[in-house]
Amino acid sequence: MNFITGATGLVGMRLMFDLLSNEQDVVALKRINSDLNLVKRVFNFYGNESLFDKIIWKDGDVLDVYSLEDAMKDCRFVYHTAAMVSFHRNDKIVMFDINVTGTANVVNTALVLGVEKMCYISSTAAVGRSIPGETITEESEWKESTLNSSYAVSKYQSELEVWRGIEEGLNAVIVNPSVIIGPGTKGKSSALLFSKKVPFYPVGVNAYVSVEDVSTVCLQLLSSNISNQRYILSSENLDYKTLFSLIANSMNYNPPIRSAQKWMIKVAWVVEGIVEFFTGKKAAVTKETIRSAGNEVFYDSSKIRKELNFSFESVETSIARTGKFYL
Repeated sequence: MNFITGATGLVGMRLMFDLLSNEQDVVALKRINSDLNLVKRVFNFYGNESLFDKIIWKDGDVLDVYSLEDAMKDCRFVYHTAAMVSFHRNDKIVMFDINVTGTANVVNTALVLGVEKMCYISSTAAVGRSIPGETITEESEWKESTLNSSYAVSKYQSELEVWRGIEEGLNAVIVNPSVIIGPGTKGKSSALLFSKKVPFYPVGVNAYVSVEDVSTVCLQLLSSNISNQRYILSSENLDYKTLFSLIANSMNYNPPIRSAQKWMIKVAWVVEGIVEFFTGKKAAVTKETIRSAGNEVFYDSSKIRKELNFSFESVETSIARTGKFYL
């Protein structure tokens, strides 16, 4: 039996689909108001909506230990994907509760119930930063920096909870995906990249990986003898011009041809801040997104490629497929 937190999220949905396709049972934690129609649409997009009926749903929350214990009992494997991603200052307290305290609760419950193995889906945001010109690996050291977003800090502290659990006897692995491309909730995470046509592209570089590859790696790691390790999951490091051109092609519109300078992003931040004040709609541009604008961040995923003999699909392929879903 497999237990999944964040089951209605980008990674959780793909994990469920792959596990059920392999005739494995899935217990999925969801909040009472979760959009299960999205899960059905994604399963249909993946090619088999009928698998949805095989999911064993459990209402609960990672902040509710009793609901975790009830849902996780009798499960051999745990995939902890639940997390909040936000770069808004007002979300900081809630985000730390969900990401850090929630992970501590999952770890503690797994220890109490004696689960066989756990996979924690973290983020490259939790890996140490490199100096300009260097590439980040699993051995890079975390550095306190104003460049670290609150989200990054919350994921780093969440990983510490998993390492604490490992010290207490938990058999676990950690994966650190870069920006994950795949079908998910409109307006959240990487879905924002597909949400609307943009006139400019940011300056900078980041890494990307398909949700299909993330799920495949997680399943392979939990069925292997590998434990107490962390792995960066990244297909390619791409500049934003290339990324936004690929997305534009997948959505059938013209790609942006001009770069967005930092002052332009600051103007957008002011304008969106005003709109947020009067409408309550969260701004897409925040101080933290401005701070990261122009960063060139490179990640090395050779460790997982070597240990699992794994080949990632190209970002172009994953974007082209995902664009079909959002169209």
